[in-house]
Amino acid sequence: RQGGLFCNSFKSVFLETEDEFFHVTRYIEINAITSRLIEMADLAKYPLSSFSSRFSKNRHSFLVNDLIEGRFKTFSSYKRFVADQTDYQRRLRDIKAMILE
Repeated sequence: RQGGLFCNSFKSVFLETEDEFFHVTRYIEINAITSRLIEMADLAKYPLSSFSSRFSKNRHSFLVNDLIEGRFKTFSSYKRFVADQTDYQRRLRDIKAMILE
């Protein structure tokens, strides 16, 4: 069986630095914003994201957060880091869509 989930869209890359790791986590966090499903103001309430549980005492047991908590001491500093990229990522997606058309 073939479908979009397992064909062509998946890519893997070895992350060599912590900076690459942080960039990838930010990219994942703002995918719903990039796709215009939600706005940044709604990300903390979005149920399909781990964003709101990053600094929560009730976070998911599968969420390993040591690196993020080590770099960002507060949720607000992590939120600024994530929000800083949203406009750029949206513009990049729009440009890619225009090129493919």
